[in-house]
Parts: sequence; structure tokens; C-alpha cells
Amino acid sequence: MNTYVKRLKGYFVTGFIAIFPLLITVLVLKWIAGTVDGYIGPKTIFGQMLQKIGYKFSPWSNITLDYAIGIIILLLGILILGMLLESGARKTLVQLANRTVYQLPLVRAIYQTTDKFMSLIPSSEVDNIKGMQVVFCRFGEGESSAGSLALMPTPEIFKLGDQEYRIVIIPTAPIPVGGAMLFMPNSSIFPTDMSIDTFAGVFMSMGVTATPFSIGGVPYQAIAPNGGAIPVPANKTV
Repeated sequence: MNTYVKRLKGYFVTGFIAIFPLLITVLVLKWIAGTVDGYIGPKTIFGQMLQKIGYKFSPWSNITLDYAIGIIILLLGILILGMLLESGARKTLVQLANRTVYQLPLVRAIYQTTDKFMSLIPSSEVDNIKGMQVVFCRFGEGESSAGSLALMPTPEIFKLGDQEYRIVIIPTAPIPVGGAMLFMPNSSIFPTDMSIDTFAGVFMSMGVTATPFSIGGVPYQAIAPNGGAIPVPANKTV
């Protein structure tokens, strides 16, 4: 009887591990859909504006159809804007923003911060974010100290006295949209060869999809061939 119970437990654990990434994906998509609906859904102010725009182009008076047409027009507008930027109109649009948006103090501060962040994302690379790097942060002294993967958004160094610091972001799991922004000592940060996509997948799967990677140029795995943990290199920082 105990043998059958153990087998059933094993089957259940195996099935759960197999379906867990799919469950996380569904939860993340549901959260994204809920967030988008909260900002541009049909019942929001922005959604009602889209309905009014769609109503002018709709052959029938239908709220759902009007909203859908409004969304399509919005997407087409974004596409046309991207085409203009790619065709060389970026300088003209920047000058227009300088004459309008940058003249409003509060709006200017928000716009400049958002624009600086979005400028980190290149249009030709989906997997990588320009200027950002996945790093390993070690907390405490010694090779046996605890550590965490993190995202370093900028290579800029901040000095406090004689100590050099860098900004790192450690997201939450399984939904890596929150977390903490820390100033870590530069000596406690180690570069990795992990991509942004893999980094996000590790947190979304709560470590289930973690794969071997290199820290400071040294291959790092959970278990070494001799059965011991491979220490993080202590002399190869970012």
C-alpha cells in the first residue's frame, strides 16, 4: 500500500512540475490583462475616448465594436509613429517635444524620466536591453555568503567616500514586476552571461527553469561534478 502511495505522490509531483510553468504563464497574462483593462478598458476614461473615436468610423452603433475600432486606430497610430521615427523624423519630433512637453515643469520631469528609461530599449533587439546586464550580487563577506541574481540597469558608478556602488534591481518571484532597487558595493557584483529573457524566466518559474551560467567568466552550476558547491569567484567583479 505504501508503495502505491509513494508512486501516486511521485506522479503528482511530476505532473505539477510539468504544468507549473503553464500556470505561472496564465497568471502573469491574467495580471497583465487586468492591468491593461484597468487603464484602457471600456469603462475607463481612456476607453471611453477610444469608443468615441471608434464611433465616428463605425457603420453600426455598438459599444463593443466602437471600442475595438478605437483600439485598432490607436495601434495604427503607434505603427505610423514608429515608421516616422525609423524614417528619420525623430529629430523633428524631439524638437516638437522640447517646445511643448518640456515647457511644463511636472510633466517635463515625468516625461524625461520615462523617455530616458525607454531609450534603453533598442528597436532592433528584443531579447537584450541596451545598457542593462544580468549580474550576481553577493551579500556579506566570504565565498559562502548568500547571493542573488539581479539586473544592473546602468554601468554608472556612485561613490560614497572611498566606496564605489552600483544600482541593481532584484525583482520578486514569480511575477518580476516589483522588487527592490539597491545600491550594492561594486566589489560584491559579478557579471554573468545570462540573457534578460532567461533572467525573467528564472524568477517567473521560481527557479525551476534555472540553467547553468557563468559568473565572472567562471561556469557556475548548482552542483559541481565532485558533489560540492562551486564558489562564486571573489576576484572578478563587474
